[in-house]
Amino acid sequence: MDEIEQWFRQYSSDVKTFLVYFLRRTDVDDLVQETFIRAMRGQDKYRRHASPKTWLLTIARNLAVDETRRAKHQQPAQVMSDFPDSHPTPEDAAVLNDEMRIVMAVLLDLPQPQREVVLLRTMMGMSVSETANILGWTKTRVGVTFHRSLKALRTKLNTDEGGGFHEIERA
Repeated sequence: MDEIEQWFRQYSSDVKTFLVYFLRRTDVDDLVQETFIRAMRGQDKYRRHASPKTWLLTIARNLAVDETRRAKHQQPAQVMSDFPDSHPTPEDAAVLNDEMRIVMAVLLDLPQPQREVVLLRTMMGMSVSETANILGWTKTRVGVTFHRSLKALRTKLNTDEGGGFHEIERA
């Protein structure tokens, strides 16, 4: 139990960040809690060949996939309404700059497998091996998907019609 409490203090914000971007909504506290409850119940199954963070993100991903299946009837507009709108409060504006908003919008527009790989590799700092473990993929698939994802992001960020940094430079 003490180990799970320590992991909660150490990794709960990473689990929450992953779930927010995976599910494209901000109300994920129940799923964060459920991730650690399942970790506590399955602690004897933790093999320790992966880091605790990798194991917890695997549990969180499985919960998110289940949640996505349950909420399949929900419209994308409803999901996206959980994110801040284009007119942020002064507090939000101080936290999120324009470049980050554009990158996040483009990232959220990627297909789910590409979005997951970018999220895990860049934002969560997972290695190729850890990402492969979390997704249940081969390292090669992770590498290829990551490469294609970054290429797609660059392409979308550099086109005038898809937004991008060109618009910021002109402003």
